[in-house]
Amino acid sequence: MDLYLIRHGQALSKGIDPEEGLSSAGRDQIRICARMLTKIGVNLDAILTSPKKRAHESASICAQETGFPQGEIISTELLKPMADAKEAVAYLDRFVGHPAVLVAGHLPSLARITAHLLAGRAELGLFADNGTLAKIQVTTFGALGGRLQWYVTPELIRRVMGQAQDDQL
Repeated sequence: MDLYLIRHGQALSKGIDPEEGLSSAGRDQIRICARMLTKIGVNLDAILTSPKKRAHESASICAQETGFPQGEIISTELLKPMADAKEAVAYLDRFVGHPAVLVAGHLPSLARITAHLLAGRAELGLFADNGTLAKIQVTTFGALGGRLQWYVTPELIRRVMGQAQDDQL
């Protein structure tokens, strides 16, 4: 399985939006990442998300940009920021028959899921930037069951796709 992990885009402060939805810049971060997925030919079979607004909005943008049906996005508490990585990985194992799965989530949970799959440890220090996107080829959902294919930030994606920071998306 190809597992795509995306950290939600930049969020609004609680003072502006108590649910911390995506800012305009955050929507742009996710949109450019999703467009890259389309450009490289990724056909998603499942999109999973945390129920938190910023992650769900990120999943929704990914669905829209990749042609994935909005109504098929799956929300689970197991992808919330402080969710247990081993429980999240066990949940992801249910999707093993899907060739391409995208997970929209948060820190520290995405970093911990990645660390578990790649190194069998609790931390690796990944997903520092909002909108960061990674591809892991998963052979088994146990510790050391994945191989990192790539890891990119929205700024790198923007540069590769020829769009400057202030260009309209």
